[in-house]
Amino acid sequence: MKRLIAFLLVISLLSIFVMSIFAEPTAIGAEKCGKMCHKVEYESWLKTKHATQEPKVDCEACHGKGSDYSKMSVMKDPAASKAAGLIAKPEKPFCTEKCHKANFKDDMLQKSHEHKAK
Repeated sequence: MKRLIAFLLVISLLSIFVMSIFAEPTAIGAEKCGKMCHKVEYESWLKTKHATQEPKVDCEACHGKGSDYSKMSVMKDPAASKAAGLIAKPEKPFCTEKCHKANFKDDMLQKSHEHKAK
């Protein structure tokens, strides 16, 4: 009986481990980004068109879903955060391929980056 319980425990842990490897990143939400570390950027973003339209275009729409890179140990390491899916500073092709297929002007990219800390 003890062997069966131990076997089931090992199989369960192995299953959880395998599922975590293949799991897709998930969104954590702009509020969590803002409350955890990026308060200045979050407060500034709240005043942008991205924040006021429906549906909102939040942090993760441009920077990638945060579940894999939001941990402090990952965020402090630029290479690790990039490897975990962070798009630190989206460039024009990202914007034009995802959302702004027409009528995109270079000054729009500058405006979208104005939520950076000053």
